[in-house]
Amino acid sequence: MICNYCNYYLGKKICWTFADWYSKIKDNFEAKFWIPENPGEKVDPLEHLINRRGIYKDSVGASAPYCDYQFRPNFLVAMTVAPELFNVKNAQIALERCQSILLSELGIRTLDPSDWNYNGNYDNSNDSSDRKLAHGFNYHNGPVSWNHILNSIT
Repeated sequence: MICNYCNYYLGKKICWTFADWYSKIKDNFEAKFWIPENPGEKVDPLEHLINRRGIYKDSVGASAPYCDYQFRPNFLVAMTVAPELFNVKNAQIALERCQSILLSELGIRTLDPSDWNYNGNYDNSNDSSDRKLAHGFNYHNGPVSWNHILNSIT
């Protein structure tokens, strides 16, 4: 076996190949990233952080837990490069949400407008002390700026 990754866990050396990694990702992707439409389908320990259902989480295990539950277009990249990870029914629901919520006349919003952190105005020249806006900080918090990602889904 060619080890692509080795680490020690509880004093035992564990090695995984790329095939092992792929298998673990494929086996866990939907369970870890999908937020079902119906709250009864899956119990989430951080249920109170869910702002929108029928979407794929933006991340898992973020240092700020609410970030995991933000609806962003990043899943479109994953869907383009690894479509086999996605349940077809769930993917269709998420794509419909993306079209109705994130897609605008100018491109894809970087964050769901209903998210508490959303700010659709981008001003890179803002030199104020407002940490949510200054120096273009909110680039990833709502402005329509991801036109390049449209090629992934069209």
